[in-house]
Amino acid sequence: MIKCPKCGADNMIGAIFCRTCSGKLELNELTPDDIREAQQGNAGERFGKIAYRLLHAVIIVTLVSILVGLCLPESGVVSGSLEGKDLDRVKSLYKKFRGTKKANASFELSNLEATLAANHALGLENLDPEGKVVTMDVTRPMPGGLAMSPEYLSVCFLGGNRVRFILKTTLGGKMTLYSSVIGTVDASAGALIFRPISVKHGKLPLPGALHQVVLGRFAALVSGNPDLERLQKTVKELDIQDGSAKFTIVRK
Repeated sequence: MIKCPKCGADNMIGAIFCRTCSGKLELNELTPDDIREAQQGNAGERFGKIAYRLLHAVIIVTLVSILVGLCLPESGVVSGSLEGKDLDRVKSLYKKFRGTKKANASFELSNLEATLAANHALGLENLDPEGKVVTMDVTRPMPGGLAMSPEYLSVCFLGGNRVRFILKTTLGGKMTLYSSVIGTVDASAGALIFRPISVKHGKLPLPGALHQVVLGRFAALVSGNPDLERLQKTVKELDIQDGSAKFTIVRK
């Protein structure tokens, strides 16, 4: 730095006039220490710029990674179709379940059978007479203030009375999003009770404070559905194994 002989202000090396009082600077009074100090200052300034650029790049990469993670589907989505006797069996079980006969019944469903039955009950997909899955045009209001439409619900039995639900939705009819929740299902109290363990949006685990955002989407999907309400009230025993679940329904 060059010290102004008139006002004493510090000025950058190479300046001719003082930045404070505009007085002429005495360049012949520069010492080697002044030059070394200026060089150190320039190096520090360069380091600060590099550090700022690196921080900016890290922030951008982090935000992009989060957005990609939110949109990627959770692994383990159950999908497929049933034909022939397998399809007839699911249809028969579904018909018996919706019946009004006062009798006890037990039935076992695989991941695929439970997934197709759930989507049929929710009006998201329908099984036509030929055994093909036909998407139905169903739009439901979803929490979050955005136009989100449910498209598909995957049901996967994990054993130990644990089950994983993966909900596929579209945002504004363009962007596909996946929400998943793993929890335990208990029927010992005379009704089905679901207790969430972990919640994800895409592949990103959500902190507890954001669980209700995803759980609200599932609640909005099943709320008011007569078949699911009947299931919740009539299942008295439930045994969830890895890949299948056995239900015991009691009608009085």
